[in-house]
Amino acid sequence: MKRIRIIKLLAALSACTVWYLAPTSAFAEGIETVVVTATRTAQDIQNVPLSMVQLSGADLDNNQVRQAIDLQNLVSGLTIVNTASDMTPVFSMRGISLDDINPNNSSPIGVYHDDIYASSPLFLTQPMYDLSRVEVLKGPQGTLYGRNSSGGAINLISTAPGSELGGYASVDYGRWDTVTLEGAVGGPISQDLNFRIAGTAIYQGEGYQTDPDTHKTFGTTRRGGARAQLAFAPTDQISILLQAHYAYDRSTAGSAYSSDTYLGDPSIVHVGDFSTKVHDDLVGVLARAVVTLDDVTLTSITGFDNDWRIGGDNYDGQPFAELNLFHHDNALQFSQELRLASNPADGAMLDWLVGAIYGYDRVQGKDSQDESAVFCGIDIVGCAVLAENYVQKTDSYGFYVNGVFHPFKDFNITLGGRYSHDTRSFNGITVDVAGGITGGPPGTITAQLNESRSSANFSYRAGVDYHFMPEFMVYASVATGYKTGVFFGTPVPVQDGWGFTRPEEVMTEEGGFKARAFDDRVQFNGAIYHSDYKNRQTIVALLSPLGITAAIGNLPKAESTGGELELVVRPFEGFQIAGSTAYTDSRVDQVITNVRGIPLLVPIPQGSALPQAPRWSFNISAQYEHRLVDDIVWTSEIGYNWVGKSISAFGDPNAGYGPVPNLSLRTTIAWDSGWSVTGWAQNLADDRNHTYGFTDLFFDSEFYVQKPRSFGVTLRRAF
Repeated sequence: MKRIRIIKLLAALSACTVWYLAPTSAFAEGIETVVVTATRTAQDIQNVPLSMVQLSGADLDNNQVRQAIDLQNLVSGLTIVNTASDMTPVFSMRGISLDDINPNNSSPIGVYHDDIYASSPLFLTQPMYDLSRVEVLKGPQGTLYGRNSSGGAINLISTAPGSELGGYASVDYGRWDTVTLEGAVGGPISQDLNFRIAGTAIYQGEGYQTDPDTHKTFGTTRRGGARAQLAFAPTDQISILLQAHYAYDRSTAGSAYSSDTYLGDPSIVHVGDFSTKVHDDLVGVLARAVVTLDDVTLTSITGFDNDWRIGGDNYDGQPFAELNLFHHDNALQFSQELRLASNPADGAMLDWLVGAIYGYDRVQGKDSQDESAVFCGIDIVGCAVLAENYVQKTDSYGFYVNGVFHPFKDFNITLGGRYSHDTRSFNGITVDVAGGITGGPPGTITAQLNESRSSANFSYRAGVDYHFMPEFMVYASVATGYKTGVFFGTPVPVQDGWGFTRPEEVMTEEGGFKARAFDDRVQFNGAIYHSDYKNRQTIVALLSPLGITAAIGNLPKAESTGGELELVVRPFEGFQIAGSTAYTDSRVDQVITNVRGIPLLVPIPQGSALPQAPRWSFNISAQYEHRLVDDIVWTSEIGYNWVGKSISAFGDPNAGYGPVPNLSLRTTIAWDSGWSVTGWAQNLADDRNHTYGFTDLFFDSEFYVQKPRSFGVTLRRAF
């Protein structure tokens, strides 16, 4: 079966390649060259032998990308969902994902902001602003990026200080009385010292959800951040970048919906007196030093981040306490990386890079969940509360090497490997606060764990690429990735709900091509892959003696086969059509009936699709730019993104959701003086499909729904 699926994908890619080589009409304008740093060196994206997508700062601004979750509207095959209102994004690529809502777990899609890895989901909800680009790398990145990048990596790269004075300021007004301010300014302080200061603030006056009983509104966004950078270059060989950043969130989270009360109108929710206000603060610093010698470059990157979050989540979608979650979490992380790389030289037979990294992160959770409606009656609050207090610490270090050999012209061989070692400890307790769940005295302990586990892994990448001509490259590779073992960070009613879940590993075989033709007016890229998944960490719904609960367990074996295609065409000056699609066929290779002896609510049959793994996704856009008069340019763009059906978790009959479409529109009038006015809309069709689903404690269906149509106007001044 594996061979049949791969043969079908190869046939499809071959047919597309024949279409690409067919004659077409004359064009007038080429596609711009895009430089990325995905391999830790600057390269044309068309020369990078792996499947990846680059989004410029303009792409992010034009498509209202305010948070990491918005990236899925621009990258096919990348799925991002919020599993708990607007506080815990879950990333997925090629069937590899995290389906856990807790801050002590880490995504297998490594997210890096200016080369600093985000070890907790708490670091992934801050606003995105003043970015020069985002790079999305698909497939295991265990060699250059390390632990917890088994499914891919996402690099968020801030705009760096420049040597010329400049910047921008923008104000946006949108639906629900939403005002977004953003700006940046930078330039020289002295001959050797440059600066850049950037910030944003989003204030939403009205919520997009209303409780008809209390008349309170939910789903209001009130967050912002600031970033200050200094770039110092005392000599031609030495450069130092210092960065400090801050982010805050004072939003009122949206609510889930219950099948008991939902009537098809996503503006109506039932929350009751429970508060979903968020209070989140993040502070961090970064230092990067680069020393360039004749033959080598030494890079040092040091980062520290600390985040505090308090917030409530109406996870049950009900006006009573069936499953009200309260979060009180703190996450901090420190990392130090050293890299030594050869400098590119004409005629060199080998480009190499070696490095070492150390990381430490700590998460403290004081979370609780109120289930009083289940055990004591719907009019009672506080009689059945599970509360936890835990501290998780992780020490991690790794050593890596990567080499690109050039045995002869236009042919390259890549070999790389990384040794990783992680020690993770967990010390926590869950109690039945009032005794209403267990029937025991107040403070009855339901779970207690004090455990430390260590794990080690060697990840590797081996690949070849060949340029038939400067504009046409083919490549093939095999790569592995690794995600460290985890503990479950949710309050649980039974001891076996807690426990260590072993590390997961992925091996991916990939082949693809990257091509341009007709004076760079057509770009056509494609890839196919097969991944073998070992010990996948996954959330499951369990039927314990005290009712439904959740836990993390390992799936011994799973696999995923798929492919991606990307096409960009500029048929005439000012007009561009771009589209991409991704296909994933993922499945479990054996039946799963229990986790640590507790039976699943619904057994996982062999052949089941993996969570957060839609079979199909695609996006397409058309953009037209025209100069109206000498100093005015008009630009319009329409885009459509579609993500197919998926499931939230195994063993849950109500976990299905999707498809999730998004139709967007933008039109801009820009003056050469730097002023511009843009009108925009997201979810223009006002689709109301489910974006996440699960079963509540009454065995009913709970779900989240797409945010309704939003629209607005942006005034911007660049200088």
